[in-house]
Amino acid sequence: MVVSAALFSLLPVCLISVRWASYFGDTSKLGVTLATLMFHLVHAFFLVACIWVALDPPFSPRHTTFGPSFLSFYYLGALSVGYFSGYFLLIFGGKPVRPSFPSPFTRFVNIFVTSAISVLAVLAPVALLYRNLPQIRSLNGPMLNQFAKRLTQELPTQGAVLLSDVPSLLWLAEFATAEQGSRRNFMYLDTRYLPIPGYYGFLKHMYQERWPTEVPKDRSRRIPLVPMARLLVKLAESNAVYYLHPSFGYYFEIFYPEPHGLVHKLNLYDSNALFPPPLTPAEIKENEDFWTALDRQDLPALAKVLQPRSPGQAPTWTDGLFDHLHLLRETNADAIVVGELYSRALDYWGVELQKAEQFAQAGVRFQRARELNPDNRAAQINLHRNAILQGASQTNSVAETPPKSFEDEFGERARTPDDALTLNGPCDEPIFCAELGMYLYRNQQYKQAAAEFKRARELAPELLPARYMLATLYNMYRMPDEALKEAQEIRLLPGAKPADSTNALSLLTIEASAHLAKHDPQAADACVQAAFKQFPGDTNLLAYAAQVFMNNGFYSNAVGTLDLLLKQDPDNQSALVNKGYASLHIGDYHHAIDVLSRALTLQPTNYTALFNRAVAYLRDGQLDLAGQDYKVLEKAVLEKTLPRGYAYPVYYGLGDVAYKQKDTNAALQSYELYLANAPTNTDEAQFVRDRMRELKNSPP
Repeated sequence: MVVSAALFSLLPVCLISVRWASYFGDTSKLGVTLATLMFHLVHAFFLVACIWVALDPPFSPRHTTFGPSFLSFYYLGALSVGYFSGYFLLIFGGKPVRPSFPSPFTRFVNIFVTSAISVLAVLAPVALLYRNLPQIRSLNGPMLNQFAKRLTQELPTQGAVLLSDVPSLLWLAEFATAEQGSRRNFMYLDTRYLPIPGYYGFLKHMYQERWPTEVPKDRSRRIPLVPMARLLVKLAESNAVYYLHPSFGYYFEIFYPEPHGLVHKLNLYDSNALFPPPLTPAEIKENEDFWTALDRQDLPALAKVLQPRSPGQAPTWTDGLFDHLHLLRETNADAIVVGELYSRALDYWGVELQKAEQFAQAGVRFQRARELNPDNRAAQINLHRNAILQGASQTNSVAETPPKSFEDEFGERARTPDDALTLNGPCDEPIFCAELGMYLYRNQQYKQAAAEFKRARELAPELLPARYMLATLYNMYRMPDEALKEAQEIRLLPGAKPADSTNALSLLTIEASAHLAKHDPQAADACVQAAFKQFPGDTNLLAYAAQVFMNNGFYSNAVGTLDLLLKQDPDNQSALVNKGYASLHIGDYHHAIDVLSRALTLQPTNYTALFNRAVAYLRDGQLDLAGQDYKVLEKAVLEKTLPRGYAYPVYYGLGDVAYKQKDTNAALQSYELYLANAPTNTDEAQFVRDRMRELKNSPP
């Protein structure tokens, strides 16, 4: 790249730095004429090339290297232009030393060359002004200042805590509030650095007593998510908290965003709320007034800078000339950044309007978002969905947009859904809502996932995976009535009857969990029986149903379900282990021992079954047998056959066996090994410490 950039800067300078001879050894008239002509042509070529490079074609230093760091190449090119112009004016326009009578052709050539140089001397600066003056004016104009004012326009004058993971937005907000004289009323937090302990020292120094926490003593460990969330909650107790742009993540499991122009006020969720409240008519009007005013005042000028030629407009002769010269249209870098920020915000607001069923206004916002950033793929997809919702609401189906991955739709800059959200804003298309919901669910951001699944269901009711996940989240948040309603609606969908065991399994899990959450195990059992009657040979249905019963603490029902499964498959290892575990929980130790022994006969290295049998022996008072099983488990831990996480439960069991056998030394040794491997701040650990004090203080 550097070589190509130097071709029209360093090479011409090397050419003009050599003092060339007046002739090159050929004394013939033809040879002298050809050599002189070639010399003139080389000078003419570099003169035109250097002027062309000054106009920034694709191979100019700024495009092919590293921008301003190669600005000196342009200086060398300008020096060469001056030399080559002087060369032609001297050769073809100077007065001869001796009186001569040039031929008419020679006089014509002299006049043509000097005129061409004079024209170039006028056209080159005019072309440079034509290309660069609009950029200079927009660069030095009020664009960033206006954006900063709009950014802070809806913030409270008494101050707030401002959050962002885009540092430039924090700088602009600080600049605008400083201009308004209210900078000290605000705290500016870069959320990217909140996990770093050293950042808390900086914030404490900046905001003194306003900063509510002390600097962490251990600066080598990153701050976990939970303490960071508590910090924001504490800040929200005495401050308004705003995010400077649409965002997502762990904080938005605790707060929901309330849009106010370009910024979003963070409000705490109500207790047990899964979804944020819908926007009120007053909030919609406030935001629409903001964007309508912006659309009249700032955005048209910005759109003109970004797209000086509208799509249907015929190019002018200068545009055609520059196209032939491969002179790309230069766009102001600040305008691109501001356009992308506005485009993302408009896309977000358009989606909110679309959710409120204000489709016409949403379409206007999506269209403006595209104008400000033609690469905003989310705005393009949303505009397509908006057209469907406005003109063909009955064809509102998944088939309208073929499913693609985020990477296919958004390119290499957005390999994951969070990249796409950060770049473009939300995508109000059912396939992408469901995919984003799954991404958020896997990252344990359940409230945001639920909102995406709910939106996917609203846009495409037949999109069953999203509906199953939504019902699952209803159960997770103890909303069984909503989960049952969702399951009933799924059953009533045309063509959605669970004709295959996969769908039946999903519905069984949802309905059984909901009935158990309502403390109605009979209804849950009825669901299991109905599913098994429909698919009598499918043991997976029974296995999942038993797991649902155990997850909800209904172990007797789990035992009954597992009995049905074992009738179908008597040697099912998982079923045997689960039945032993469930029997253990209902106090049926003899049955638990028998079932777990059967599992160990089939697989002697099933350490889960062995551990549960040791517990059953211990609770049944068969201490010697319990000790034998625990010793086998201890050996497996020491040999690293079992993960180290098994160590402290094993040592607890050995200690309990020794305690009941009144073997004080063995009990103390096992309990010490327990404390060496177990978490220290649990009730169980405190119980062990109390028991060790009891043993040490007991008489021999």
